[in-house]
Amino acid sequence: MRFLRRAAILVTPPLFFAACGLTIDTLVTGDAPDAAVDGALTRDSCTPLSKASACGTSTCGSVADGCGGTISCGTCTNDQDCRVAGGGSSCVARPPSCKSCQDANAVCGSVSNGCSAMLDCGTCAAGKFCDSANQCAACDASTVACGGALPAGCAGTGTRCTSASEACDGQNCAPCESAKTACGAMTPAACAGGPKAGVVCGGGGTCVGNQCVSCEAAQTACGNTTPASCAGGAQPGTVCGNGTACGANGCVTCDILQTTCGTRTPVACAAGAQLGLQCPLGAVCVGNGCKSCDAALTACGAKTPALCLVGAGADGKLCANNNERCCASGQCKMNCP
Repeated sequence: MRFLRRAAILVTPPLFFAACGLTIDTLVTGDAPDAAVDGALTRDSCTPLSKASACGTSTCGSVADGCGGTISCGTCTNDQDCRVAGGGSSCVARPPSCKSCQDANAVCGSVSNGCSAMLDCGTCAAGKFCDSANQCAACDASTVACGGALPAGCAGTGTRCTSASEACDGQNCAPCESAKTACGAMTPAACAGGPKAGVVCGGGGTCVGNQCVSCEAAQTACGNTTPASCAGGAQPGTVCGNGTACGANGCVTCDILQTTCGTRTPVACAAGAQLGLQCPLGAVCVGNGCKSCDAALTACGAKTPALCLVGAGADGKLCANNNERCCASGQCKMNCP
């Protein structure tokens, strides 16, 4: 009988673990129970092993039940394999196949190969950058805010402005209209018309030679004119210092004491045109001329002006001929009577 049992096991086809490729010989050793009829095991006189006894620590695959049958220790999911290790079997994750850049549809940058490693998929040509999908995309400054940094691999800065009437000028969006650009500045070169000189100035002014100039005559120097581009055109300036007003060719004093005798102060003065009184020291203005207050410089027969502070009303003593003298009669003679 012992010999027959041995023979039965030798001719019995080996059993396999499901999805593991393991034969029963890899997990089952020793003699089968004493039951054999005509060289074959029968279950009538054999008590199968329990699942716990047959599987032990195994959680997957099939093992012999000791009576010619098998016991399933468990199954694995589609993404798992049943592996034998340490005398038992268990389900382990099936490692994914390692990928290439082509498999990942990547033409640049770094991507995972699916096997705990990173792939270097190269760089992009000049004028392009590697986007988030690992594709080479064109560097387009118009899609990046003005002054903003372009993606790595792109040169320059962004040029996008939110208004169609503006363009990027370095780090800021500036108007393309010269009428909205400060005098002395230029519109951005990126504008459709290219750079143009600004002309906008505050109220009452206009741009001349890249500077704002007043259009008000009262703020324009006497002798100059307001710019022709002003609303009222060119007008003579009238601004002068305190105590002066604009004359024909410049600022003239409004003080009659500083205005030459015989002339008048400007009409623009607060008191209007007045006769000037300025004369040399020792003289006063009489009529339209200066008269001396010195009797020796006053014609014989005349008197010094009453306006004189000193010597007013004195008899004049001046004779044209140095050989004559002024007589009491008020006449110049060689010899007075």
